[in-house]
Amino acid sequence: MAKNKCLLNPKDVDPDVATACAIKLLESPFWPTGLEIDKTYSRTHDDCEGKQKEKIFVETHEYGDVLAYTYAHRAPAMRFRMQIFGGGRSPRTRNALLLLALAMKLDNEEKPDKEE
Repeated sequence: MAKNKCLLNPKDVDPDVATACAIKLLESPFWPTGLEIDKTYSRTHDDCEGKQKEKIFVETHEYGDVLAYTYAHRAPAMRFRMQIFGGGRSPRTRNALLLLALAMKLDNEEKPDKEE
């Protein structure tokens, strides 16, 4: 992964600059390096009280669509489509979910969820 290419230093960054950079990223269609297509990324929330099934899921799809769901709230999956293939009402939300999937991947590599 291209960890060393970011020019922002988290210790010195101005919150306004970080926000402007985040908005610019959210407004551009992209696919984060390191994320796989047709894969589900998940993470157990911090207050699960040992219930490892209480997770949030982000699923990536072949056409660039992203789904988000959780079993704890028994809600159906929510799809955020790539603008190119129809739909795509929420491109920033789709991009944010891709970043969430990347964050979950990195968290799971550093501190894997416990097995139930």
